[in-house]
Amino acid sequence: AYTKEVIESSFGYCTIAKMNDEEVRVLSSLLYEAEMSQDDFTVRLLADYPNIDLLIITGGGQGCVIRTRSEHYKVSAKMMLVKDSVGAGDAFCAAFLNTYLRTRDARKSARIGNMVGGFVVSESGAIPIYPEKFRRKIEILSAG
Repeated sequence: AYTKEVIESSFGYCTIAKMNDEEVRVLSSLLYEAEMSQDDFTVRLLADYPNIDLLIITGGGQGCVIRTRSEHYKVSAKMMLVKDSVGAGDAFCAAFLNTYLRTRDARKSARIGNMVGGFVVSESGAIPIYPEKFRRKIEILSAG
């Protein structure tokens, strides 16, 4: 379980925060005692936690939103037929961070994260086998 104190402490240490659109509602209620819009919440979070450089909010088939102190944009995702959503968020995070740590390009990292998360939901099970062609495509697209 998580508490307001644990969340506040965690945000106090992180530089990159990723959450999904549903978690925005839960966290805004927990931290600010009101369910806030995504925009209002992310602006307030960045103001209250100056150590956070990058916020990522995933929205399933809608893609994700990236917010920094100077930028705010959406990165679309390809709609996929969902077989199993378990593991999609973790796959997004792994692909995003793998690319971002090499390139420092949040937009490119989000595109790769969306692709990998989309692939995971289109398969059964949290850890599907990635076809060689898909792996090569990701490697090429995520090259620094």
